Amino acid sequence: MAETPLTSAQQLAQMVAALGVVVYEADARGHLRWVSDNVEAVFGVPRADLLASPLEALRRVHPVDLPAVADARQRQLAVGGTFRVEYRLRSADGAWRWVSDHGRRSPDDPDRVIGLVADVDERRTLTEQLLAAQRNEPVVRLTRGVAHALNNELTTILSFTHLAEGDLPEDSVVGADLAEVRGAADRAASLVRHLSAVAHRVAEPPTLVDLADALRSLDRLLRWTLGEDVEFTLLLDDDVPPVFVSRVHVEQLVLNLVLNARDATGAEGHIVVCLDRVDGGARLVVRDDGEGMTEAVLAHAFEPLFTTKGPAGTGLGLPMVREIVELAGGRLAVDSAPGAGTTFEVVLPPAPAKARRSSAIPPEPSPVVAARGHALVVEDQPELRRLMARLLRTAGFDVRTAHSAEHAMAGLASARAPDLLVTDVVLPGRSGVELVEAMANAGLSPALVLVSGYVHERSPPGDVGRACVFLPKPFGPTDLLDAIEQALA
Repeated sequence: MAETPLTSAQQLAQMVAALGVVVYEADARGHLRWVSDNVEAVFGVPRADLLASPLEALRRVHPVDLPAVADARQRQLAVGGTFRVEYRLRSADGAWRWVSDHGRRSPDDPDRVIGLVADVDERRTLTEQLLAAQRNEPVVRLTRGVAHALNNELTTILSFTHLAEGDLPEDSVVGADLAEVRGAADRAASLVRHLSAVAHRVAEPPTLVDLADALRSLDRLLRWTLGEDVEFTLLLDDDVPPVFVSRVHVEQLVLNLVLNARDATGAEGHIVVCLDRVDGGARLVVRDDGEGMTEAVLAHAFEPLFTTKGPAGTGLGLPMVREIVELAGGRLAVDSAPGAGTTFEVVLPPAPAKARRSSAIPPEPSPVVAARGHALVVEDQPELRRLMARLLRTAGFDVRTAHSAEHAMAGLASARAPDLLVTDVVLPGRSGVELVEAMANAGLSPALVLVSGYVHERSPPGDVGRACVFLPKPFGPTDLLDAIEQALA
């Protein structure tokens, strides 16, 4: 049986549906007269609702964008030809979607406009996020630079404080003062690490984490970030079992949920973070009394790039939270309604027994033996260079120092080949990784410790071509000596 040929109108309707655009007819003022049948499939707006009133389509335009739409139509009416304008259109579920409206006045009827509307929400959102990322890039670079400088200074403070404490009797009043200095430096180092976690997605292997301790460490940063007007309450149960997760991931998870709550509550809201035990594991609850979410927003809340914050949002915070929870083997739930605030609940399983056994008794560092060999220390900061050289000499090494990779290579011709190389990654001129490569090309392969003050790095940057130990700043004398023992092993 032969198929009945499609009419021109049917063919046009199929093509319009396939292209995902909506065709309409309106008068010169924008009053809708006709719209294609696929409008509900594309924008979620019932066709009957739009045609019930000539002004219904204009009522669905975002109030902020309405002047631009009116201006575009007025200019088109004045000079003829075509117009193109982008604006936000409210769909039936209340969500705003960016559309591109392209229309042309009929040549034989000045009061007749034929146009098409295309959904450009994803493209517009991606463009705005790219622009936001470009605006934030200088801030990210500044954060990295400040963190690097602070970590250099904190390493000097922590290490020399530790050495000074070792030279004092246990009951010394000065020793107690130095302990306060060391505690303040430790807190400053933690603050730098937390700030960097906001600017970078840090990949770090899971460890045994005490969530109550981690949240106490975050408390000051959270209150500082939220500001004095936001009422913040932290409720902690110390009887929560440890979990096996990346500590940086925990920090990112909490920061994302709390910052999301701040955006929902505004300047004078109330945010509660609660930690307790449930089902043998740990439950973390973040609750706010903000505006809440509609069912439509809630359905898309964890989708990548979905945001209700406009250009200020990235649409990546909640997807990151879900990914972190899933990596830890936990579960995530959210309860929200307009005007009733939002509650996020994260449940993480207790750490497996194997992880607890491996962390229960930390291994003792290998004893330092005198006359360990020759060490080369490469560091551009004079104070750190002197500090590391002093520690290595105390550990039994014959030490030579250099302030750059070029300086280090120049001295190799007249000095004994090093058995140990301790070098900063970031050096003036050639990097520490390039120094390792140059030494390898010269037939030298000492034990290797790479040091870096960029706290977002948790593994050696670049490919050094062999095993090494990576030591992030800030570090203390024991950290450096332990790293050396690992490298020599």
